[in-house]
Amino acid sequence: MKLSIVTINYNNRNGLKRTLDSVISQSCKEFEWIVIDGGSTDGSRDLIEQHHDSMSYWCSESDRGIYHAMNKGVAKAKGDYCLFLNSGDELCDSHVIERLQSASFSADIVSCDMYVDGNGRKNLRKSVESVNAYWVYDNTLYHPSTFIRREALIRCPYHEEFKTISDWVFFFEALVLQKCSYQHLPMAISVFCRDGISNSPQFHDKAYSDKYNYLKNYFPAQYVDDKNSVTSLHYLSSDTARMSYVGQRLMLFLFRIVAFMDIKVFKPLLHML
Repeated sequence: MKLSIVTINYNNRNGLKRTLDSVISQSCKEFEWIVIDGGSTDGSRDLIEQHHDSMSYWCSESDRGIYHAMNKGVAKAKGDYCLFLNSGDELCDSHVIERLQSASFSADIVSCDMYVDGNGRKNLRKSVESVNAYWVYDNTLYHPSTFIRREALIRCPYHEEFKTISDWVFFFEALVLQKCSYQHLPMAISVFCRDGISNSPQFHDKAYSDKYNYLKNYFPAQYVDDKNSVTSLHYLSSDTARMSYVGQRLMLFLFRIVAFMDIKVFKPLLHML
């Protein structure tokens, strides 16, 4: 198994240094490292040039955003799997790649466990054992601890028009629409730093708006346009994720009956009152 580690950076020299130290310290060198910098002006390029011998490919040039940069990284990758370890994120110790070489996995998407670093404390987040459409609707996988088969990334490139949810869109399309296989590998491999833009309130507000617009392509318009129905979809997906297949189908059937009664019976009655 050949692995491509892809690192995206823009004006985050300190975070890039943390990522760089964790990558070049690996005891096993059976991987390639690709660094895509967006034309940083904070000294990131100097840091990259100082350590270019450790990289299979690097560039520092303007791009159209993080997901364009991620697609550029995939285009240069030659490994069987890609791991997106963006600036600020780290491999959790110097033997991660060594342990991976002896691990057994073959799924299209392989999700490992991850530490989340916030306020100096590292909390372990375990990936889900299995996924279904309802779980994917309401959740996403951790990019810094998920290995994605390169062919899957070529079939489902990141949507560059979205600035906040393209990672979630990728997993939705790969796992639900393309039926990519999934596997949980119970080992911690990375540390995610929570000081990035994805933890800002503005990011979450934009993410909700983008997700709302994207879902219109896959759910009936009356459900997505009605915020109460969107809330119902939310609870349906989160509450049925732990159920058996039969339980999920029954809940979906009941939801459709309630939605039909709401749209065809109760709302017309309310307008008549």
